[in-house]
Amino acid sequence: MMRTGIIAVVLGAWVAAASRTEAQEAAQAGTAGEARAILKNACYRCHGEDGTVEGGFSYVLDRGQLVARKQIVPGAAAQSKLIRRIRSGEMPPEGESPQLTKEQIDLLARWVDGGAKDFNAPKARRTFVTLAAMLKIMHDDLMERDEADRKFTRYLTLTHLYNAGRSEDELQSFRHGITKLVNSLSWGRKIAVPVSIGSPPTLLRIDLRDYKWSAAVWDKLAAADPYGLTHADPDSRELCSAAGCSLPYVRGDWFVAAASRPPLYHEILQLPQTEKDLETLLHVDVEENVRTGQAARAGFNGSAVSRNNRLIERHDSSYGYYWKSYDFAGNVDRRNLFAHPLGPGAPANYFKHDGGELIFSLPNGLQGYLLVNGEGGRIDKGPTEIVSDPKQPDRAVENGLSCMSCHHRGLLPKVDQIRPHIEKNPDAFSKKEVEAALALYPTRERFQTLIEGDAERFRNALQEAGMPASISEPIQALATLFEAELDLPLAAAEANLLPDEFQERLEKSTTLARTLGSLQTPGGTVQRETYANAYATIARTFKLGSPAPKPRVQTADDDAEEKPRPRKKLVIKLSEDAPTSWLLKDIRKGANIFSDRDYKFKLLPREMSACKYLLRDSEQAKGWLPEGLTATGYGSVFAVMRWKIQGKEELTEVDFAKLEREGWTEVKGVLETTYPGGEQWKWRVFKKEIDEGEVLLQLETLNWGRRVVVFAFK
Repeated sequence: MMRTGIIAVVLGAWVAAASRTEAQEAAQAGTAGEARAILKNACYRCHGEDGTVEGGFSYVLDRGQLVARKQIVPGAAAQSKLIRRIRSGEMPPEGESPQLTKEQIDLLARWVDGGAKDFNAPKARRTFVTLAAMLKIMHDDLMERDEADRKFTRYLTLTHLYNAGRSEDELQSFRHGITKLVNSLSWGRKIAVPVSIGSPPTLLRIDLRDYKWSAAVWDKLAAADPYGLTHADPDSRELCSAAGCSLPYVRGDWFVAAASRPPLYHEILQLPQTEKDLETLLHVDVEENVRTGQAARAGFNGSAVSRNNRLIERHDSSYGYYWKSYDFAGNVDRRNLFAHPLGPGAPANYFKHDGGELIFSLPNGLQGYLLVNGEGGRIDKGPTEIVSDPKQPDRAVENGLSCMSCHHRGLLPKVDQIRPHIEKNPDAFSKKEVEAALALYPTRERFQTLIEGDAERFRNALQEAGMPASISEPIQALATLFEAELDLPLAAAEANLLPDEFQERLEKSTTLARTLGSLQTPGGTVQRETYANAYATIARTFKLGSPAPKPRVQTADDDAEEKPRPRKKLVIKLSEDAPTSWLLKDIRKGANIFSDRDYKFKLLPREMSACKYLLRDSEQAKGWLPEGLTATGYGSVFAVMRWKIQGKEELTEVDFAKLEREGWTEVKGVLETTYPGGEQWKWRVFKKEIDEGEVLLQLETLNWGRRVVVFAFK
């Protein structure tokens, strides 16, 4: 009887313990559900919904990623970054609604302390998208496009992120970042959103022509890709052949991190080496605008990036606006804006600056950036003693990425302090200085109208690109995500392998195990720089493919007798965007130069025979309007420029030198015209050989200005 009683007691205790465990699990499951509801209501809007990625954090409802990225430590709320940020009041930020109550914060902490049970329903295991499958998707998509379009088609892939288990919210964040960046590197007049393809949609298709990128621009991008591999399978070979390049795709996350900063930012956007050349490209005459009071300035002491006084200055440009800042290494003598509001220049009463940031409208409404030194030369990073960016590890302002981060909503509102200073102290300046300064520094109301108008233009372009409203820059956030440590699933996916297979191969390589062996340990990670540096060895050891061949760069030592390339005839067409008054006509004696004046070609250089020329009215011909033309093939472009009018020269030796530097050569022979009114115009003709896809890009590189220009093509 006693033994039976003992058994009954033990059994009862076991049943009670089991019941308590079940109750605890039920309670924890209930807590997990409540935790998810709190995070969704208070955090998801900024950290995942429709790809939002505030602070580089777009996975707030993905428990697996919260743990993998060390945002939460199951069983230890006190050590969890997410809980610490919430308890400190950092999240949600002040002003955001709803704010969390103490009870809600305590519940989130209990959820983590209780093991952070997954609050999402079990998901069906994803089907791993193999390299062969990804290549076939691109191959089939490319073959469905018109043959003439294939050589302009390229792809950006997020397949490795999908294979690594990244959520759809996080994938959407990268789609948004790629969309913003390709359009921020574009001289096209329209926003062009990359097209998602595949099932699942982990590939993005772009057309180089939408962004005014030449094949050479893409080759520079592909050459910089440390993960670029070629493959011997038929789909890959036909894909590359049809696209006309050795690597028609790059990784989307690498692209966001690499193309948003120099040198690729400069090369893809084709930025000139000096601010003067940029102003020429944008048709901005800064000195003339300052002299005539057409510029608008604001000077102030406080700035988010500069520790000293700063001046910003606005001009109209061909595509909207052009802003330049004047930054200083100090605040005394000629670096004191309040004592020297005029300048820059040689006079002793003019300010002397040490560098600046240039912000300009792109044709599609987004913005481009250029950092320059005190002499106006392009630089990659600003000196930290003048400007700084706390988001960067070295605190240096980096052209492109830092500028995008600061101006992610457009121009920042600023209040001028110079005009009130001068109005309050007019006797401290000469009458001429006061008049000039008041003309340049407008009233607060007028200046704010200018800034708000420019910022609205930028926001409208973001909206057209389908970008969600955000309080931080998605490109900066995604670049930071890319540069973070890699865990085993991501490292394996970037090698197009499953985690188990990656580990198995890693174990067989003592060389790689020494470098990447931390991935073999539970929760182990590896630095991005380490992984990228080892990728060529990974590819060779694991037999993943061959490094993509780098395009050959022309050097001064190249043989001048190099064999000419096969040439396809240059075809110029008017697009649907062309003004209705434009015509493409055969050039010949007696043809009209302009559509609105009875000026005719009288004599043409022999080299221009069989050309097509663009017939526009005389006002349109004073500047270059690149939109409205499409170009395919190889050939020549001719620029017919007015050199003299009534004996007065309009082109200088500086102009001719610039044309020569840009690769234009003067055509032998005479071009003469007839004028009913007896006007005397003299013309000079310049020619440039054009590679396929480069016509419009090349024509945009020079400021044709107020000179009358006729363009012909052959």
